[in-house]
Amino acid sequence: MGNLPGHARGLTPADEDDDEDEDEAPSAVQDSRTVENPHTLRAKLAALRRLIRLAMLATGWGRLFCIGAALVLADFALDRALRLPHGARLALLCLWGGLLLWQFLRQLALPLLRPLPDEALALEVEERWAGPADLFASALQFAGGGAAGAASAALRSETVREAEGRAALMAPGRLVEWRRVRRGLLLGLAASALLALGVAGRPASAKLWFQRNVLLAPVDWPRRTSLALLRAPQFVPRGESANIAVKATGVIPRTARLLLRGLESGASRTVVMERTGGDTFETELRGLDESAAFTVEAGDGVLEEHRLQVVDRPEVAAARMTVVPPSYIAEGPVELAWNAPTFDIPKGSRATILVEATKPLFAASCRIDVAPSAAPQRTGDRSFAFTFEVDRDLECELTLTDTLGIGSAEPLRVGIRAVEDQAPDVKLTASGLSDMLVPRAWIPLTARATDDYGAEALWLDQWYEGPDGPEDYPRVELWHGAARSPVGAAQIVDLRGLDLPPTGRFVLSAGARDNCGVGGPNTAYSPALSFRLVTVHEPLGALLLRQQDLRRDLEQQVQRQHDVARRFEALTSAGSPHGDELERLRKTQRALAQVVRLTGAGYADVLAQMLHNRLVAEPVYQSRRRGIVQPLERLAAPEGGVLRAADAIGKARRGDVPPSAALDLMAGAVAEMKRVRARMMLLESYAAVVSSVEEISQEQQDLLGRTQQEQERILDELVGQ
Repeated sequence: MGNLPGHARGLTPADEDDDEDEDEAPSAVQDSRTVENPHTLRAKLAALRRLIRLAMLATGWGRLFCIGAALVLADFALDRALRLPHGARLALLCLWGGLLLWQFLRQLALPLLRPLPDEALALEVEERWAGPADLFASALQFAGGGAAGAASAALRSETVREAEGRAALMAPGRLVEWRRVRRGLLLGLAASALLALGVAGRPASAKLWFQRNVLLAPVDWPRRTSLALLRAPQFVPRGESANIAVKATGVIPRTARLLLRGLESGASRTVVMERTGGDTFETELRGLDESAAFTVEAGDGVLEEHRLQVVDRPEVAAARMTVVPPSYIAEGPVELAWNAPTFDIPKGSRATILVEATKPLFAASCRIDVAPSAAPQRTGDRSFAFTFEVDRDLECELTLTDTLGIGSAEPLRVGIRAVEDQAPDVKLTASGLSDMLVPRAWIPLTARATDDYGAEALWLDQWYEGPDGPEDYPRVELWHGAARSPVGAAQIVDLRGLDLPPTGRFVLSAGARDNCGVGGPNTAYSPALSFRLVTVHEPLGALLLRQQDLRRDLEQQVQRQHDVARRFEALTSAGSPHGDELERLRKTQRALAQVVRLTGAGYADVLAQMLHNRLVAEPVYQSRRRGIVQPLERLAAPEGGVLRAADAIGKARRGDVPPSAALDLMAGAVAEMKRVRARMMLLESYAAVVSSVEEISQEQQDLLGRTQQEQERILDELVGQ
């Protein structure tokens, strides 16, 4: 009965209590007074109107309760499943409120405000209640004066009376469709009961929903799965991995996802975590190069956001090695250049390694041969110093730990080699001597000692090795003083004062001592120089043979110089000399200078041996040097005739000088070499004479010795008789 067909057709409602309009015609007013008023019909229709409005109100409230309960349940399920943020909840609250307001207007306000005139109700009743068609509507019209001109007064009165009679029999309560009303009420009651049961069954959830979705309070739903961070580093070295583990309680899901977000780039990625236990999820984040924030989702559980701070590991920015050696080596500390992985440090030193890091440090450690060293000394917020004794070879590993607890990637490895103080290196040389000496010779010596940290003494030991065994002579101190290196000294040993026979060997050796204070001084000796003591004629004979060899070498060079000159003259006189041939001649000329130089050096050695064996006097020695050695040295010198001739050959090849210039230089060299050869021959004669005299003298001495021995024998026989 809520939808009235008459009203839908646009029937104009009329109020049964309204008077007729004063502007109507007098005839119409007169007719309405003559027609009986249908009081019963109007009373029945008024009762029906009240019942209809009551049914509409009950049906509307039932529907409104159903819709409200459905919206509450839908909002509860949606928010519980999705955990809507505040903005979404506010939007839904506005949406649901608007929807309920619209349904309230549609189901209650508008239907109740809609008028239900008697004429429309009469038509509705006639459609639903058996009787003459349009009886009630005609009676209401006749009673209201409508259609008076179309019907007689008797007809109108009869119609009204008949309508009244039938209206008296009408039951308004039976004309309303109470089944629809009951269904609407039952649905509303069922929805309300269901909602009440839900609230009673889960009051905490209902209260939380009311706080979140009605009051919009900042509270959250309890989760079926709770997540707790089990393991995650706060700081991660750049480029390395981070192990993250979470523990789930409540409803344990099968999988978990880690959501990683870069704090600098904003890039995000999702990592599936591996379930490693009944309630533990774990994953390894590799190659982290920027700080990141992460959360973990498992089931409905969400881990609160945590951060992984990516930091650089501490590294050694600079390192220094300072050594305090033993006092005998140096007075103060010495800084070594850090240019090798292994340092050579004197044994007994104190070494200090100072490291400076790239960032502030919390601690630093040094392991020496796997064992920790003494506590380091902090020298700054980024630097530490390690001091230790060097008494053996060491392997050091230095590690750094920054203020965040991050250690260095690799330890700084330092090798230390404890260097023993070596004994001095001693050398003894004698110049101008061979292995033969006459007992009256003098020996020019040069002793030299080098030491790693300095020598403090240098001496000379000498002894004679004869048929009766060795005989030592007093040690000769060559040098003594503050340690230094190198140390050298020259010494001349004169054999005349030793009265040695021309047999056996005379031996010399130089010794040196350093000032080592660790384990005592070190002493070392040079290789021994051993000389065979002989009579004069032996070295004279050997020197004579050597002089002859040197003279023959010079004669060969004279001949070579002639050959070069002839070949050069032949090539240059041909008009177009061959360049390669001239180059070979130039090289031959330079090689000739080298041989001349060696000949002069050999002759100088011969003269020196004669001088040191006292076979010639100093004036004779000097004159022979001036006459033989020095001319040969001048010839072979860069400005000498031989090399100048070689340069002239090269210039002549290029056409810079005439060939005659080179020929003149070569001729001058030949002349000089011939003069030196003549002097060599004179010296050979002198040496031969001296050798003969010495042999005669030796024979006389031998004869005198045998004579003396025979005289002593005869004297002994006479005494015995």
